[in-house]
Amino acid sequence: MSASAPFTVQAGKCKISVHCESILQCKADALVNAANKKLDHCGGLAKAIIDKGGDEIQEECSKHVAKNGEIRVAEVYVSKPGQLRQFKHIIHAVGPQWRGGNQQEEDLLQKCITNCLKAAENKKAKRIAIPAISTGIYGYPIDKATEVIVAAIKNFNSNKIEEVLLVDIKDETVKSFCHALSKAFNQHYAAKPSIPQKAPYRRPGR
Repeated sequence: MSASAPFTVQAGKCKISVHCESILQCKADALVNAANKKLDHCGGLAKAIIDKGGDEIQEECSKHVAKNGEIRVAEVYVSKPGQLRQFKHIIHAVGPQWRGGNQQEEDLLQKCITNCLKAAENKKAKRIAIPAISTGIYGYPIDKATEVIVAAIKNFNSNKIEEVLLVDIKDETVKSFCHALSKAFNQHYAAKPSIPQKAPYRRPGR
C-alpha cells in the first residue's frame, strides 16, 4: 500500500480506501463537499473548492438555491466541477451539526452519506472521494463521525461504484477512518508509530 493509502478493504465489488492528502488532489469522478444549507461556500473545504475551481461553482449553486430553496440537512446537490477538471461532479452535502448526540445526528449523517453514494451512482461515477463531513465547524466528534460514515458506506453496498476514497489531510482523522474501517470489516489495522522528534543539538556547556 502507498503512504497515501494506509488502509484499504474490499466490500463486495467496491474498494474502500483511506487517503492522507488534500481531497482536491484525489483522482475521482465525484468529489463530496461539506456544504451548508445555503450552499454559500465561504469557509473550510467549500472555500478551497471555490478558490481552486472558480466562481462558476458558487454561481451555479447560488442559482439553484435561489430557484429551489435551501438544501435540507442530509440532502445533496450535484454541480459541475468548474476548473477542477480532474473531477466530473461535485456533490455538495449538508451534514448535521453536533448537538450532543440526541438530535438524530447519527441518522442524519448516515442519510447524508447514503445520498452522496446515490448521487454518485446516478451520475455513473466509478470513484467518489468523501471527507469527514460534519467534523469541522459543525462539531461532530471525529471518532463518532468516521464510524457513521463507514457504516453508511458498508450498508449501501454499491455494485456500481468501484472505489470510495475516505480523505483527510489531518493524521488524527485519517487514523480514525482506518480504525472505523477495521472495526466495521473486522480486519486488523496496525497504525504506523509516529517518528519521535529529535531534540535540538546543543554544544557542551550550553
